[in-house]
Amino acid sequence: MSTLSLNNIVPITLQVSAVAQAARDFSVGLVLTHAASVPEAGRVQTFKSYAELSAAFPSDTVVKAFAAIYFGQDAFTPRSLKVGVKADADANYTDAITACYNVDPTFYGVACVSDVSYANQVLVAAWCQANGCRFFANTQESDVLTPATPPTNLLYVVSYAAYGRTMASYSDATADAGNNMHAAIMGFYMTVDYDQSNALKTALMATFTGIGQSVVTQSQFLQICGNPNGTTEATAWHGNVYTGFGSSPVLMRGQSADGRFTDEGLALDWLVANLQADIVNAVRRQRIPQTDKGSEVICTEMRTTLTKAARNGLIAPGVWNFPGFGNLSQGDAMPEGFYIYAQPVSTMTAADRAARKAPAITVALCGAGAIQYVAPTIIFQR
Repeated sequence: MSTLSLNNIVPITLQVSAVAQAARDFSVGLVLTHAASVPEAGRVQTFKSYAELSAAFPSDTVVKAFAAIYFGQDAFTPRSLKVGVKADADANYTDAITACYNVDPTFYGVACVSDVSYANQVLVAAWCQANGCRFFANTQESDVLTPATPPTNLLYVVSYAAYGRTMASYSDATADAGNNMHAAIMGFYMTVDYDQSNALKTALMATFTGIGQSVVTQSQFLQICGNPNGTTEATAWHGNVYTGFGSSPVLMRGQSADGRFTDEGLALDWLVANLQADIVNAVRRQRIPQTDKGSEVICTEMRTTLTKAARNGLIAPGVWNFPGFGNLSQGDAMPEGFYIYAQPVSTMTAADRAARKAPAITVALCGAGAIQYVAPTIIFQR
């Protein structure tokens, strides 16, 4: 028996929605090593374990020493590590990291193997500052403990340049583990899962496997890190050191070279990247009218990431203490930790309307911060 197609009655057109744009992966670190030429396997290679990397670079002792610390921590396990190669043909380390990025732009954390000169590490720090990556560095220069006038060490240089995307540390250990303390620090931050509750990690008081404590005096500590009580130290280098506090060595103070805390900087990078992806996906998914209701569609999409930011610990309920906008006034409570406001479409210029721009959208955030200094008072009655 023959039958006719049901398309005669119910013609259906199948449309498959576009794949959602993913935000940047903030768990990807790259270590820059050096070789006579680019390996046959490529300028940038990805490894999921120390064993994989060691097999691919059997004679590269410095990159293996870095990977041993990066993958060898008891408290956390990075998913992968990329190795980028600086070849002799590259003019300098700026050209090398640029070449790596042109081949594979997916990395976020960047470090150099331990025998790269401090001057070359500054070049990579400057590149990261300009290109949205995070640079992790470690120095063992004697100028850190007995600085010249002016100082010449890496901590001083990146602090003076206010490289907020560089986190630099000092170690006096001579073994490979001490040379590669920045490997442990980069692995620490590359294992933050921003989709989880209370996910943010501050490196203050972090402990690392295989890293020996550095011996510094109180004055040297204040010079390297600044005062833990938040007192402005105009001459401090905003560095970090793994040294003894109480009964065990810990990292102090989890900060970038501009004095801001690294965990917050990374989380804000994550926030911006995910908000960008939210908006792009909304525009790809539908034709959004250039009306106030269309603006509401954009704001609703943004709420997805902002809600995650409240869950992972970046923002929290608070009081807005800056000049207000929209329906938010100075002194108002922000129970969600954020407020989004889109200006009315009627306030837009004709040129912006013709260019199909959205009206100005402003987001207020109350940062959750983190407690890193406690000074209680004890009153004892005899």
